[in-house]
Amino acid sequence: SKKADLSSSDEDEDELAGIDLLATNKKDDLEVLFEFRDPKETYFSPIASLLGDFPCTSGIDTSQLSDEICAQPQIGTLVCQEEMFDVFAFITALHLGTHRSIACLDKIKTYLQESCPDDKKSRLNDILNGTESQGVGLLLKSQMVNFPPQLIPAMHRSVCSDISWAIEDAENDIEEKNSKFDSFLFLARFGESGVMKETGSKKAKKSTKSESLASSMIFDNFDEEIMVKASQWNFTFDTTGTSAGRFFVGLVSMKEYEASISQMEKLF
Repeated sequence: SKKADLSSSDEDEDELAGIDLLATNKKDDLEVLFEFRDPKETYFSPIASLLGDFPCTSGIDTSQLSDEICAQPQIGTLVCQEEMFDVFAFITALHLGTHRSIACLDKIKTYLQESCPDDKKSRLNDILNGTESQGVGLLLKSQMVNFPPQLIPAMHRSVCSDISWAIEDAENDIEEKNSKFDSFLFLARFGESGVMKETGSKKAKKSTKSESLASSMIFDNFDEEIMVKASQWNFTFDTTGTSAGRFFVGLVSMKEYEASISQMEKLF
C-alpha cells in the first residue's frame, strides 16, 4: 500500500499510529494504534455509515457514494484501528469533471444549487458543471465523535500525496487529467457565537471577508475553521427537517489548501 510508510515511519509513529485516547486519566490510559489505509470494497459499510453525518446527504444514496469512494483507491485515506476493519475517519476528493453522471453527486449538486444565493448561482454552476469543474474536486471528510485531532492534519496531507502519486502513476493523458485538481469544494456545518470578533487595529493587516465571517462561526472540527478562513469564494445556507442546521460551502485552491494544512500541523 502507498500509505504503509505513513503508519510505520519512526519519525511520525506517535502522530500517525499510536494515540493516547485517555490522556487525562494516567492510571487508565488506553493506547490505540491507528493505520492509514486505501479505500476498497471491504470498507463499504463503515464508509456509508460515516457518510450519514456528512452535510447534505439527507435523501441521498450514501451507498452509491460509498461505492464511488471505494472504487477510487488512488486518492483517499481511511483511518482504521490496527488489525481491525472499523473505519474511524475518512477523507477523499471526487473529481467533479470525471464524476458527471453519478446520481448521488448530481443530487448533491442540485441541492447546493437550490441552496445557493442568487448572486452566486452562476459561479457555482460553473464550478459544478461548467469549464471550472474540470479542475474541481468535492472534498469529502467524516469522522467519529472524539476522533483524535492529532491525526487530522496527516489525513489532509495524505490527499496531496495521493494526488501527486496518482499523477505520477497515470498510464495515459486521461488518467493524468482526472487526477489533477486546481481547487476543492468543501462543506462544513456550523453554529454562531453571536459575536463578531475584532479584526485588529487600523494599522493591522486587513482581514478577508472569510476570516471575519469565520470569526463568528463555531465549527465541529478545527480544520474546517482553518479552511473557511482560506476560502476565497463561499456562501452559507440554512436547512430544516431531519438534517436541520447551518452550512458553509467554500472553494479553496490547491495552494490555499496546502497552506491550510501547514497551519493545522503547527497546532500539534
